[in-house]
Amino acid sequence: MLWFEGDTTVYYSAYAMVDMKYIYGEVDSVHLDVKLTVNSNNSSYGTVTGSGTYDHLAEVTITATPKENYYFAGWSDCDSKELTRTITLTSDSTITANFAKKPYLTVNVNSDTKWGKVSGSGYYDIGAEATITATPNSGAYFVKWNDGNTDNPRTVTINENITYTATFAGNPNGVENSYEWVDLGLPSGTKWATCNVGATSPEEYGNYYAWGETEPKTTYNWSTYKWCNGSYNTQNKYCTSSTYGTVDNKTVLELADDAARANWDGQWRMPTDAEWTELRENCEWTWTDDYNGTGVNGRIVTSNINGNSIFLPAAGYRDDDVLYYAGSLGYYWSSSLYTDYPYFAWYVYFYSDSVFRGSSYRYYGRSVRPVLFGE
Repeated sequence: MLWFEGDTTVYYSAYAMVDMKYIYGEVDSVHLDVKLTVNSNNSSYGTVTGSGTYDHLAEVTITATPKENYYFAGWSDCDSKELTRTITLTSDSTITANFAKKPYLTVNVNSDTKWGKVSGSGYYDIGAEATITATPNSGAYFVKWNDGNTDNPRTVTINENITYTATFAGNPNGVENSYEWVDLGLPSGTKWATCNVGATSPEEYGNYYAWGETEPKTTYNWSTYKWCNGSYNTQNKYCTSSTYGTVDNKTVLELADDAARANWDGQWRMPTDAEWTELRENCEWTWTDDYNGTGVNGRIVTSNINGNSIFLPAAGYRDDDVLYYAGSLGYYWSSSLYTDYPYFAWYVYFYSDSVFRGSSYRYYGRSVRPVLFGE
């Protein structure tokens, strides 16, 4: 006689008749095989061992081995993340080892690597700490990382794929009359100053000047503007239409009325509208909320030609006795008149999203960034 008891053990029994009575007794037993399948969620990520056919209730060791740049994320049948574990087999089973790619840290530079190099890229374990370093070359300096952090070297925690970009800037290339300039490799040869008139460092706002005036003042409007008789249509210098004043057809500021030349002397002057256009078209203008760790907002203007850069702070502008948009917008005069409406002059303005060429009332108080004559 045959019957089953439990999952996989088969018992054989016999009955014997003695004195007209049945005597029961077990005469033999065998164990059925149990199949264990251990696999990987992706064989290119890692390998496993432990598959086979075993006795019921056998204890079996299974192992997961991740390949280089991958890590073991856990078994499919439990929360364990042990690479090696022992299980007791009670029935046919399939267990999957889950592997995943380690997070990759990318460290790069914002411009040509001739300005500096970086280190720290690679695969890391989840939660690992990595050190990233930006090393400027001769003639350059480290500005910041793309998230605004200025620590260098810097320790970061890796929990996902992430990229850090180092911004470098070129050191000043020369000095004119005690004021520093940078060669941006522009086609005209124009050299740009490192700071505004009235400032002593790139991040300082400096003074505000009405167009064609050489001194800052407390109130900016038509009644205080030097080159009119109290209104927009009474211009008495730099005028191309009798509708707006006395015509002299002067369209570019004379050096005597140029705030850069009047305050810095030497060969300094205000840039023309064409020179601002050249700067916009040959450079990348990158907004920053914390220039070189100073907390000042503005644009880092980096040459697409040689990688040198200058910084233009978002200094806002003055109208009447009020300063508007300081920290969020930058307004910089050119030396060029807007000839269609000569009570306007050309300027460049920017905020965090865009850079524009514009024209506006000449009496506004705006920033001045000097240039040197092109060669």
